[in-house]
Amino acid sequence: MPERGAAPEGPSVLLALFFWRSLDLEGGAGLVRGLVESFPGRRDRLAVLLPERRGVAGDGAESAVPTGVEVHAYSGRTRPGMLRAYLRELRRLARQVDRLVLLENNPASHLLLRPWIPRHPGRVVHFSSPCVEAGPLATGANLQSVLHWATKSARVARWAARLGGFHELRYVVSTGFQRDQLVRLGAPEGRVVVIPFAAAGMVWASTAGERDGRHLVIGYLGHFSPVKGVPDLLRAVSVLLAEGLPVELRIAWSGKGSQAAEVRRLASELPARAAVRIEGRVDVAQFLSELDVVVLPMRSESFPHPPLVLVEALAAGVPVIASDAGGLPELLRHGAWGDIFPCGDWRALAGVLRPLCADRGLLARWRRRIAAEAPAAFDNRAVWRALLGGE
Repeated sequence: MPERGAAPEGPSVLLALFFWRSLDLEGGAGLVRGLVESFPGRRDRLAVLLPERRGVAGDGAESAVPTGVEVHAYSGRTRPGMLRAYLRELRRLARQVDRLVLLENNPASHLLLRPWIPRHPGRVVHFSSPCVEAGPLATGANLQSVLHWATKSARVARWAARLGGFHELRYVVSTGFQRDQLVRLGAPEGRVVVIPFAAAGMVWASTAGERDGRHLVIGYLGHFSPVKGVPDLLRAVSVLLAEGLPVELRIAWSGKGSQAAEVRRLASELPARAAVRIEGRVDVAQFLSELDVVVLPMRSESFPHPPLVLVEALAAGVPVIASDAGGLPELLRHGAWGDIFPCGDWRALAGVLRPLCADRGLLARWRRRIAAEAPAAFDNRAVWRALLGGE
């Protein structure tokens, strides 16, 4: 490492992301890039460690970060191979930098990996996601589901914390829910900072007008995986359509998720099938401009960052209806920028959406508050001030 006061010969900060597969992060890639783009520079210089991206000619790991940033990649043929490659590169690069910033390490997995993560004389920061309280068979009985549970389980995290404790100097989380969970697991409260962060290229709407239209246009963007709760949204829309209310549902689907067949079945059984349109990948800005409201029916909060679609919707001035999973109510200011319904309760979701079919004034009030308040709540510069500031 360079001596204090001397111009650094190499990077002084390493942002490292562990992922089980080659780089295919979709929303996560935008959030990683958002952090990299907002890096302050000056004396500090940044390098990133990312999984190699494969399958697209000429599209390497460096495609996830701006040009000019030093990129290191790792790869492996199997999940254990990816983990070994990541730890090997992390240990090598840690000797060359002043600070480590480890992204997407949830409490259970990072505590289990702590003996293999290099001890570092500078600050080590974890962006930490919440643990899962459910048992290992909540999402299936196969080996992959059990391993997924083990890396995210609150039960495993408590056991690992008793063995080794929390030794890192700082944790960054996006909600108070995540902070409180870390503290319950044993992390010192003074080492956990709550700062939501945004994605790359966020341009916040400066005005928030009312969208013209006879129907209430509801939108969803994302996967069809159990954690997303898409069947709950379809069941709620089915209730509204059965009542003859003027609603439309537009779904932008990434093409992934084990519930694809169930989602399509539910869509085919709706009272008015033409009111639902399932699309593939879309131009997000254009898609959001055609919506009255975005719905996040998530069954759990599972990321150290706010869901990308939530930030994108708010940046476009679109209100969000979300479940009360984890810290989602905090991210929506407990209904100031949309509304909240009990997780998994599709009847309650229908009850939240029903008045919006007639009360366009409520949508307009939400839009005005979003335009006035949301930009200051998602500020990546504040994230880096916390990471690079004093102890």
